[in-house]
Amino acid sequence: MCKRVFVLHKGESVYDGNFNTLINNVNPKRKLVFEFSDLADKNSVDNLLSGFEYNINGSILTSFLPEEKLQLLLKILLKNFSASNISFEDLPVDETMKTFFENPSKYLK
Repeated sequence: MCKRVFVLHKGESVYDGNFNTLINNVNPKRKLVFEFSDLADKNSVDNLLSGFEYNINGSILTSFLPEEKLQLLLKILLKNFSASNISFEDLPVDETMKTFFENPSKYLK
């Protein structure tokens, strides 16, 4: 990906700058997928992770949060559970840019 982008919207310049900064302004959330080594007790997980948004399906926890909260969530998970797999995913750029073009002024400072 390019580090610097120049974005036109309806024939007018709306952004000239760092691509990652633009993406983070539009959608600061990332996805965490944490697979428990052993099936975790749902009540234990709920007690430890109150205040975080997440879903558990079987032994897989997924969460969409801003980077700082995601790192805090991961720290708690690693302190209390063992993982067989952990991955972070950025949300798709095409969806992020679609959101940006629906209302560019909302994301530009």
